[in-house]
Amino acid sequence: MSVYIQSPSTSTIFIPSTRGAMASSQPMANTPILPDGLTGAQVERYSRQMLVEDIGGSGQAKISGSKVLVVGAGGLGSSVIPCLAGAGVGTLGLVDPDTVDTSNLHRQFIHREADAGRENKAVSAARLVAQLNSGVKTVVHASPLESGNALELVSGYDCVVDASDNPRTRYLVSDACVLAGKPLVSGSAIGLEGQLTVYNFEGGPCNRCAYPNPPAAAASCSDSGVVGPVPAVIGNLQSLEALKVIGGFGAVLSEKLIMYDARSTTFHRFIVKKRPGCAACGLVPTITSMAASDAFCMERSLRGVASGGCAFAPRTAAATPKHLTPPAAAALASGYGRNGECGEVSALEYSAVRAQGVPHALIDVRDATQFEMCALPGSFNVPVSRAALAALLISICAKVPRYFTHTAASTLRASCSTCSLASCRAACTKLPP
Repeated sequence: MSVYIQSPSTSTIFIPSTRGAMASSQPMANTPILPDGLTGAQVERYSRQMLVEDIGGSGQAKISGSKVLVVGAGGLGSSVIPCLAGAGVGTLGLVDPDTVDTSNLHRQFIHREADAGRENKAVSAARLVAQLNSGVKTVVHASPLESGNALELVSGYDCVVDASDNPRTRYLVSDACVLAGKPLVSGSAIGLEGQLTVYNFEGGPCNRCAYPNPPAAAASCSDSGVVGPVPAVIGNLQSLEALKVIGGFGAVLSEKLIMYDARSTTFHRFIVKKRPGCAACGLVPTITSMAASDAFCMERSLRGVASGGCAFAPRTAAATPKHLTPPAAAALASGYGRNGECGEVSALEYSAVRAQGVPHALIDVRDATQFEMCALPGSFNVPVSRAALAALLISICAKVPRYFTHTAASTLRASCSTCSLASCRAACTKLPP
């Protein structure tokens, strides 16, 4: 009987027989035996991944047979989506209602310049997946994830990756995953910092265990900026955690939260325990439906999917705006005050005010860096934090004409919808509800 030894390389070692002929002279089949659920083409394509002992054929079969929902095709999703597609996830659901914007491209590199201003992000991401791996099925969800569709969306997938950029979506998708019993890989990035964890995995904590209540003022990339590689780092780690969840290998990052500091290139790990009193996954939950989750978000005025964009115009030397301190701003406002009306105007309404030449003071409360990047001619910069914005409003709102506005309307709404609302109303009863 001769012995053939198949080595890890393409060569085969032949050892001649020394004990006579084989017991049977029947021809042997040459069809290879493959892992259940995988084709020869898949084994060839994912062979380097399958060689990792933790994954192997069974792990790859699980990955290729799984369905993953990615909520957000922005900075985080730009790493999550191609990594999961490259790994051979069977089906990728892509949720994003936004249109590609030029300001996205420095970090959202799955999109192209030609997509800016015209292409939906989920559609753009699906096109990239098709070019990268035709064996991956994509399902495009070009509408927002909201309380009315969140539960149905997540229920159709084995794992959910939260790559969104706003607090409302984070709470909605987490609550939907708890109700549907789906693991959630959560990541976020802002400035030079990022964080990562896995919620609702095998009885582990959910988002509400870590954050029972949202912060008074949640930062966003449009407000605070972000360095492109930071969401790329977090997104890559999110894709790895998703593969561990669906592939059944490694230690999943449940009950632990990783904080990434890009300034010093350091990672810090924190423990996140399941809270018995958690409103979503506790012993006596109060968030038992998506309607309750939506009510929670509405009560706290959580910011949802942003709409619209900013048209940047170069600032001319003749229209260089001034920088003011809050007291100086209040003094300036008193010079324009006529009828004491306060309120909020839209960008279109304010554009008409400028076109008509109505006397007014435009106070821009963004920080100096944002003001330097882009500002309207004739505006005055009063850099204040969101917490300090209400105090500034109290001192000037009764003296400014109804056309008082600033170029960060979302900041005003965020301040007036949190703890500052009562004090604002006390100072000026005409503030909008």
